[in-house]
Amino acid sequence: MYKFSKLKAVQAINFFVKKEGGRCSYMKVIKLVSLSDRLHLQKYGRPITGDKYYALKHGIVPSTTLDIAKVNSLGRYDVGFIDEIDSKQFSKTDLEVLEAIYEEFGKLNQFELRDISHKLPEWIRHKEHFEAGKETRRKVVEKDFFKKPEEDLGIFQIEDELLDITKELYL
Repeated sequence: MYKFSKLKAVQAINFFVKKEGGRCSYMKVIKLVSLSDRLHLQKYGRPITGDKYYALKHGIVPSTTLDIAKVNSLGRYDVGFIDEIDSKQFSKTDLEVLEAIYEEFGKLNQFELRDISHKLPEWIRHKEHFEAGKETRRKVVEKDFFKKPEEDLGIFQIEDELLDITKELYL
């Protein structure tokens, strides 16, 4: 329900690409951005990018952010810096969450991140469709972002009271 911010999406991509040394697979970058949006939404009642989310076979993706990463790809699967990082585009809490997500998940590769995204309620809701080969893309149900994963994923084990508050703020 928040307006998409192209500036924040570009800067979030840049943030993670810089952390990766200037080049990163776009799948990894997109997974890190989506985990950041999820955590910020849960903790503060708003996403960082405001992008629309879809469930795909390989997990949850922020649709327009993915398009931006692909347009700025290096070769077939990697993305490089789009522009210098403008951290003024982010709030303190945006930066806090981006850092926390990278610290928690940055060491993982794109396929390990995909596997984590397959443990999230917003993807699990659509799992049967992908396994049956019925569809390639399904819109994410936004209230699913406020559900805890069944498996303990550490950073996403947020107190129920806070999740209720931030869900109410968002919805």
